[in-house]
Order: sequence, then structure tokens, then C-alpha cells
Amino acid sequence: MPISHPNFGHIAKMIAAQLGVSAQVVDRGSKGHMVEEFMGAEKDGVEPRMALLFYLQPDGSVVMPTGTDVPLTGKCAYCIRLTEPSKEVPGGNALDDSVNFGTLSGTGSPMQTLMMMVSQLYQPLVAKKAFGFAKKMTADNLTQLSAQTDAFTMTLEKSIESLDMAMSLPRPEKMVESNPSKIAAAAADPAIVAQYASRYRPFSLAHTHTAVTLSITPPARY
Repeated sequence: MPISHPNFGHIAKMIAAQLGVSAQVVDRGSKGHMVEEFMGAEKDGVEPRMALLFYLQPDGSVVMPTGTDVPLTGKCAYCIRLTEPSKEVPGGNALDDSVNFGTLSGTGSPMQTLMMMVSQLYQPLVAKKAFGFAKKMTADNLTQLSAQTDAFTMTLEKSIESLDMAMSLPRPEKMVESNPSKIAAAAADPAIVAQYASRYRPFSLAHTHTAVTLSITPPARY
């Protein structure tokens, strides 16, 4: 059933362009009540939905998950509302300034997906005080949270870069059996030791100056 909200047509076209499908495919996979929650204003103390996710399935269809019910294994497009929770998302020309679009890829490592979700989804929402807890925090606490989130994202990025630099060691010509006596005998054989050393030396030199020390400051309690 097509989504009836008058402003969703534009969002469907933007999401379709990012996923490489038609707007009709996006519309068919969307959920009307989630769109209404996204477009509407805070009501009876209940905040609106601040983001919509659109997962592209292997068969070319699109689904709109809650963010926790379906694992991200492929391409995902999202839109984040920049409008204050107390107001409805405006239509017309103001819609482009009120909704932010982007994509995530679930085909990389879990660390890459996490880094993109934190930097592209979580951080912008914190900055807009979209979460209930953010409204109860002092300005200093919000600044500290933002700084810690930035630090966490940078740590993830450096960790990913370090992992990407991993090298595969070539297989030695003569393998040593995993046996204490065999290992001891091989360690006493200069030819075998030199063979293993020649395999390890390029890896050691390449990684001498690339070690990354991870240090994550525990978040403050609020």
C-alpha cells in the first residue's frame, strides 16, 4: 500500500537514487506508521522518530527496519530529521533543509559499520539534542559527550587503518611439525631458522612504526 504522507514522495525519490532502485520500490518497502512518526511532532511527551533506515535486499527489494530487528548485511540508505522534535517536518522547499540523507554499507567489517553509524547517525542526532537524555544534560556534559564520541570515532578509524595494513606471511618451504622435539630440532638448525627469518623480516620492518595504541576514556555518568 503506497505511503499516504504528502511529503514522503520526495524522500522516496532521494532514497531510491542512493540505493539505485525506483521510488516505487522504496514506497512498497516502507511502513506508514514509521513515516508518520518521523514526519510528526512530539506528542504527549513521546518524541518523534528521528531517523528512517532503508535496507536494500539481495532480491532488489527495500525494507524499512527499526534498526534492531534486521541485521545490516548490505547497502543501507537513511534520512535524519533536523527539525526540532517539537515541530513537524515541513514540506515544500524547506524539506531539503530539514532532512539529511546518507548511506551506510554493511559489506565492510563490523568496525567500519560501527564507525559510520556513530559518525553519520549518532553524532548528528546528539548535536540536535534529539535524544531525551541530551535535553537533561548540561552544556558542559554535552560538550564532553561530543568530544568523547569524536575520540571514539578516531580510535575506530585508526584501528581499522591498522588492521587494513595486515600482511600475509609467505609459507616456508619446510614446515615444522607442531611437536616440542621437532620444534627444538628446527630451532637448532641454522638453515631452517634463516628460512623462517626471511619470511618474517619484511613484515617486521613494515610494522615497526605502525603500531596504534588504543585508549578509550570511559564515558562520564549522567
